[in-house]
Amino acid sequence: MKSIKNHLSLILALLSILFSVQVFVIVDRAIDAYKTGLANNYSIVMVSQKSLDEATIKGLNPLIKSYSELSPDAVIKRLSSDLNSKNAELLKLTLPKFYKIYLTTYPSPSEIKKLTADLLKNQFVTKVEDFAHTHDVTYK
Repeated sequence: MKSIKNHLSLILALLSILFSVQVFVIVDRAIDAYKTGLANNYSIVMVSQKSLDEATIKGLNPLIKSYSELSPDAVIKRLSSDLNSKNAELLKLTLPKFYKIYLTTYPSPSEIKKLTADLLKNQFVTKVEDFAHTHDVTYK
């Protein structure tokens, strides 16, 4: 009888350890998936006076994973009712370039400040919108 109690207590202890490790792994995977989702959904908008190439943008900061140029066509289409086609084309040529920058990981507030400063160091970059307030609320 004593032997059965010893075996059962050992099996219960091992099962509780196994359950604890499994819960830890599941929570860790969920946190990693959440971080990846945040990093993929969070982006920064950068305004540049001239068109920038991929090497230039990625060289500004190691957090930058990729970028996409935002088309001004939607804005011009809204304004086109008041403009003729020649003025719309001229406006399209004179508008600055807008880039949506995607990051490798979800950054901390200090990393966002450094990234913004690094982007603004480029002579052609005029403005960086980092959505700092929204980021800080989500980060905290």
